[in-house]
Amino acid sequence: MNYLILMVIHAIFIISIFDLYIKSPYINNLKPINFIKSPICKRLILIVADGLRSATLYNETSMNSTQFLKNICMKEGLCGVSLTHVPTESRPGHVSIFAGIHEDITSIFKGWKENANTFDTIFNESFYSWSWGSPDIMNIINKHTSNHNSETFSYQSSFQDFSMSDSYYLDQWVFDKVKYFLEIEVHKNQTLNMSLNNDHIIMFLHLLGMDMSGHINKPRSKTMGDRVNFTYSSGEIFYLS
Repeated sequence: MNYLILMVIHAIFIISIFDLYIKSPYINNLKPINFIKSPICKRLILIVADGLRSATLYNETSMNSTQFLKNICMKEGLCGVSLTHVPTESRPGHVSIFAGIHEDITSIFKGWKENANTFDTIFNESFYSWSWGSPDIMNIINKHTSNHNSETFSYQSSFQDFSMSDSYYLDQWVFDKVKYFLEIEVHKNQTLNMSLNNDHIIMFLHLLGMDMSGHINKPRSKTMGDRVNFTYSSGEIFYLS
């Protein structure tokens, strides 16, 4: 009898862990808050270097590779290091960036490939948004954005080939598309030009090259360092446009 009681007590303790922690933290049916003060900027340009370590970012060699990034981080803006939340994968990290919340823990039952619940994102609050990058991340935006003024552009899933020795072409694809968008499409399309000059605009660039390079060539390899420098330098497109 005593053994039976102990087993029941242990079973209750184990079940209580799931009841306490394995449940969605999202709160539904909240009313949006309209801020009285105007935003500090008209548009947001969000560039995510997927897989980039803070230790690599603040490395003296990397910081000296381009004056552009050094000016942004050290002189013109604020820099900080954000603590990650398990699991440290692309999807949960981008959910935190877009929605300001940690990934729904119940997504563990879906292998962290999909969220069980719908959540609000910054794209829903924008007047118009354009996004370029990996199809996996673009799918998050498409699925959880009710705002019709949101466009996403992605390469084919087959481009993400982890067996290749180099991965610069993924970031190059994004930079080429954005450059064409800013230098050609905007000037040819008057409606697009007007949309781009409105308030509450978001441009999002998802760069997967460094993440792939880290998996293929390891974080401390020379190839990884070259990939970081390539991405840093290519980011100057927004200063030249």
